[in-house]
Order: sequence, then structure tokens, then C-alpha cells
Amino acid sequence: MEVSKFEGATIRSVSGIRGQIKKALTVGPDGSFRATFEDKILMSDIIFCRTWYSISPEKFFNPIVLFDKYYFFSPHFTKFLVLRLRLMKNTWELRQANKIAIPKNEDSEYKPIERQPKIFNPLKISKVNVLFVFIIEILYIEIGRKSPI
Repeated sequence: MEVSKFEGATIRSVSGIRGQIKKALTVGPDGSFRATFEDKILMSDIIFCRTWYSISPEKFFNPIVLFDKYYFFSPHFTKFLVLRLRLMKNTWELRQANKIAIPKNEDSEYKPIERQPKIFNPLKISKVNVLFVFIIEILYIEIGRKSPI
């Protein structure tokens, strides 16, 4: 029943072999289906089917009958009092009212970077290369050109 909703859906194995669901089987355990793949799959392969199923969420409506300003008459004053009420407070206001400190995560604090100095191996030049460099230098001097070294 449920597999029949996804006939024609693309499926994929962990190793990346792509396939398609062809038909839901009536014989066998629930959820059995027939599918084709681009290549041979193993029994140990796990098959993924990316599914999206449409649902209709419940409609929720919570009316709040409040206005931005409230006018009250006070017997102590001859003027109307204007009160502004806000339904929500932000985090800073709640922390200030309850005197709660900002939580500190030790993992998030900056730590000094400690790097070990790099130690390079000494440059090793073989005797053959040293002799070759001197021979080239002498040849260029005899020819009268400037040495490239």
C-alpha cells in the first residue's frame, strides 16, 4: 500500500548506484517492491529513497484582542493614564529583569595559538652536484658569457 504511492520514485544505494521503483509487490513482506538499477547491487547495499509526502497542517488561530495603547482613568489624577503593554520581551530584557548573567561556554572562548617553531633539515648537496656547478661556472667564464648561477 505505502510503496504504491512511490512507484516511479528514484532510489539510490550507498555506493551511488541509481535506480527506480517499478512496482509494489502483493506477495511477500509489507513494503516489498520491484526496482531496477543501473548496475548490479549487493545484498549488503543499503537503499535510500528520498520521499516527500504532503500533509495538511492543522489550522491554529489564537486571537489576542489588545491594542497598542490603553487608556485608564485614575481617581488620583485628573488626566488619563496611557499604558503601553508588550506581550513579549527579548532575551536581554528577561536577563535584566531576573538578573541572569550571560552564559559562557568555555569551548567558545578564544585561546592563544601555540605553534611549535619549524625546524628545517640542513640542505644537503652531493659532491657530484658541487663539482658540476663549478665546471659549468668555469665553462661560462672561458666562453665569456655571464654565468646563470
